[in-house]
Amino acid sequence: MTPRIDITGNQAEAGATQVNNVTLSTSHTNDDIDRPCVRALRCPDSLAVKHRLKENKDKLVPKSFDWILKDPQYLRWQDESDMGLLWIKGGAGKGKTMMSIGLIEVLEEQSRRMADSSAVIYFFCQDADYELNTIDAVIKGLILQLVRKQPKLKQSLRDRWDVASQRYTENVSSWRGLWVIFLEMLYRCTYTRLYVMVDALDECQDREMAELLRLVVRTALDRLSRLKWLITSRPLDSAERVLLAGPDQVGVSLELNSDHLSQAVRTYISHKVAELDLWCEYGPDLRHRVEDELHIKAEDTFLWVSLMCK
Repeated sequence: MTPRIDITGNQAEAGATQVNNVTLSTSHTNDDIDRPCVRALRCPDSLAVKHRLKENKDKLVPKSFDWILKDPQYLRWQDESDMGLLWIKGGAGKGKTMMSIGLIEVLEEQSRRMADSSAVIYFFCQDADYELNTIDAVIKGLILQLVRKQPKLKQSLRDRWDVASQRYTENVSSWRGLWVIFLEMLYRCTYTRLYVMVDALDECQDREMAELLRLVVRTALDRLSRLKWLITSRPLDSAERVLLAGPDQVGVSLELNSDHLSQAVRTYISHKVAELDLWCEYGPDLRHRVEDELHIKAEDTFLWVSLMCK
């Protein structure tokens, strides 16, 4: 065990020895252990990623996604204790990531009102970023958020950390090993409800994704009733066979909710054109013409509208 040098003049800890009036301590506080073992995970910071996405994308327009809050499948997932997984699927540019950000913020606000009895953790997959497109990155990011919310869960990391060598005694570069740690934390956490959201799962470049999905589904089968998974992705046949395989999993297709999606895109168009009107002084007639033209050509795609307005 690496000794710690205390030159502050404070009383030596129990078990410490004096060498040339300098205290050498062979004991370590939990903080001494936690800092390097969390740092060694090299976890992506999901909160920073969420902030970056909000900055890079357009301003969040609540009315463009609030229809999902009234959707029967969403309400079943949120309200029924035995409904452990919700999968929201939709094509490219349909607004899944902005919906995810909006839902995270809605659920976080609900958690604040519940006085710490519930929490939200999340991860945003990004296919162009190697730190955000693997299974181990997903699990590391969720672990980091979980230990930040309940620091006592760091014990699951601490138990696997060798202080002398400053490294883990288990292979934390393996997503399967990370999953064991994450699952242990889930059982140890004291929240009455924990929402776990993974956005754009289709952008995770990993051939073993189907195996991870089976493990996710198994957490619902184990009746971790406080655990609520929410996953978004493009339509994926392989994912559908796994994610909607049981009665405790439900899905929402954006394409099958075309009326809601069309109205959401129209709301978004109105918001964007109002911004343009402020800058360019369109006036009522031109503003309505631009709105109508965008709505006709958008084909219910947020991304197209965003690019055209830019």
